Amino acid sequence: MDMRRLQTREGTTILVGAVVDDIIGVVLLSVVVMMAKPGGELDIGQALQIGTIGFAVWFALLLIGAGFHKYISTYLLQTGSEVNLKEEDA
Repeated sequence: MDMRRLQTREGTTILVGAVVDDIIGVVLLSVVVMMAKPGGELDIGQALQIGTIGFAVWFALLLIGAGFHKYISTYLLQTGSEVNLKEEDA
């Protein structure tokens, strides 16, 4: 339960930091897995490619979220209210 703290500036900052941290973790994990393969050496070009793809996916999702947030929120709120009603009936 976020107690309405997510709508504050601090809550948003923490959430964005967590997302960026997750992306960095996935990129680093990809590099480590690449190095762990037999004969796997650290190729700077390939590591940069993985990082660029990770950043591009994040940026694309950011743009999609910024452009369609009203529609996404409306859909999720409608779906969430149906789920809450079903849980109350049970």
